Amino acid sequence: MSLTNKILIDADGVIAILKKDDSNHEKSLKIDLKIRDYKKYITNLVFAEVANVLSIKEGQNFAKQSIKDLYSSEVEIIFIDEYLFQKTVEVFAKQSKKGTSFVDCANLVVMQEHGIAKIFSFDSFYKGKRFTA
Repeated sequence: MSLTNKILIDADGVIAILKKDDSNHEKSLKIDLKIRDYKKYITNLVFAEVANVLSIKEGQNFAKQSIKDLYSSEVEIIFIDEYLFQKTVEVFAKQSKKGTSFVDCANLVVMQEHGIAKIFSFDSFYKGKRFTA
């Protein structure tokens, strides 16, 4: 599978699709249509982040149903093992910007290690790697 057929999905991408009042909801639906034929991946850290945010913003029932749907979807979960974790610690240690997300650093590592060129995210942290509509 070529790099162009794979995409990693960040928490803000998932949340923008699910929350109709999200400022990126319309953009996320357009992106979702464009990546319909892509092999989609998400990390277990992002999966947990989505569950937490949805529980806080939308309530536990919405979060439980959304997580159940995501878990049973075609999106493949990449688990951050010891190797990926160590690589993430190294990337995180090189960052200087206040508020840098450890999960974002893990996403970069996963993209590199799994040959994924693009990410479905609205976060400027992923300069040049974001899939746009």
